[in-house]
Amino acid sequence: MGLFIAVCCTLAWFLADIAARQYDIALLPYWNAAVRFGFFSIINFLLVSHRQAYVREQQLARIDGLTGIYNRRFFLELLELELERTRRYHQPLTLAYLDIDDFKLVNDKLGHSSGDRLLQTVAQTLKETVRSCDIVARLGGDEFAILLPQIDSQQAAIALTRTHHQLKKISQSNRWPIGFSMGAITFNTPPPSTDALIAQADQLMYAVKGSGKNRLECQEYS
Repeated sequence: MGLFIAVCCTLAWFLADIAARQYDIALLPYWNAAVRFGFFSIINFLLVSHRQAYVREQQLARIDGLTGIYNRRFFLELLELELERTRRYHQPLTLAYLDIDDFKLVNDKLGHSSGDRLLQTVAQTLKETVRSCDIVARLGGDEFAILLPQIDSQQAAIALTRTHHQLKKISQSNRWPIGFSMGAITFNTPPPSTDALIAQADQLMYAVKGSGKNRLECQEYS
């Protein structure tokens, strides 16, 4: 589109130029038109490059480089928006925290490349087993979060049970010596802040880790 506009501008200027004045050298208006087109093309290239760089930097600020899902920073922004929407429309909201049990064993026994592949597989599995409107993020290390807006506790439990089952199935097929501790809280009444929401989900996840690991526990907050 930019090149098309450059051609149109060059042609319009060329026609106006030859209509307004006479040139002693016949090729001079064509030379001027070529220079103008080159100038317009360079400006177009610089603008496109600048826009692509901006989009790329914006993506890097939002996406976890290893797994390709949202990072912690952008997840917190989305969480704030969803919490505001929950308050406005009085709809339930479910937040799940996931921690990979004994993840260090994979790095120690199988190498860091296997650990990276495990994190990528977990991220992909989370995306594939939840709805397209749900938000999946890597919070750092081997911790992940799933935000399920507009879903009650029963529906959330069904969806997350399916996710947890699929994670265990993939772990067994790859012979990874790990488990998955997941805690999920459905809020029917919005908490006062995102910090309070996160704190409860995080506390529940660590309670799961402290009571046997490798399972899912769902709670409802009224």
